[in-house]
Amino acid sequence: MKTLFKIIFSIFIYSQSYACGCVGENSVETEYKISDVVLIGQVISVKRIKIWNDTSNVNWNYKRNQDTVNLEQFKFNEKNYGIHQLEYTIAIEKIFKGRKSLDTIKVWTGFGDGDCGFEFIVGKTFLIFAKEEYKVKYNMGKLGRSKKELKGVFNTNVCSRTGLVEYSQDDLKYLNKK
Repeated sequence: MKTLFKIIFSIFIYSQSYACGCVGENSVETEYKISDVVLIGQVISVKRIKIWNDTSNVNWNYKRNQDTVNLEQFKFNEKNYGIHQLEYTIAIEKIFKGRKSLDTIKVWTGFGDGDCGFEFIVGKTFLIFAKEEYKVKYNMGKLGRSKKELKGVFNTNVCSRTGLVEYSQDDLKYLNKK
C-alpha cells in the first residue's frame, strides 16, 4: 500500500511541475504595459532550439560500454538534457510598442505541452505581446545569456494576449488609439 501511495504521489508531483498555470487573463491595457514589444507580424519560419543544458547527471546516465556516441555527443543529446523551445521568425507588419527599426524579430516559446508555449502557425498573422528574452525567468534561474547576446529575441506564451489578428479586433481597437 505504501508503494502504491508513493507511485501516485510521485506522478502527481511530476505532472504538477510541468503544468502551465496562468492566473486569469490580463486586460489589453495591462498586457501592453508589461510587454516590451507589441506588434502585428507574419510568422515566416520555425525551428527547434535548445537554450540551456543541464548536464549534471550525464556521468550517471552515460554507459561507456553500451552507448554508441562519445560522452560529449551524449551530453548534448536533444532528448536528454536542457530546455527546448521553438524559435519563430516574425516579419513585422506594424509595431505598437518597441523598436521601430526592426524588420523581423525572433520569438521563443515552448511547445505547448504543459510549458505554456504558444502555437504559432507559419504563414499566419498574429498580434503579439512579448517580453525581451533576457528578462524571462526559468525555474532553474538565470541561463547565462546577456542582454546583448539576446538582442532582438523575445518570448511569449499562452498567458499573454497573443493571438491571431482576426480574433484580436477588440485589442486592436485599443492599440490603434495609442
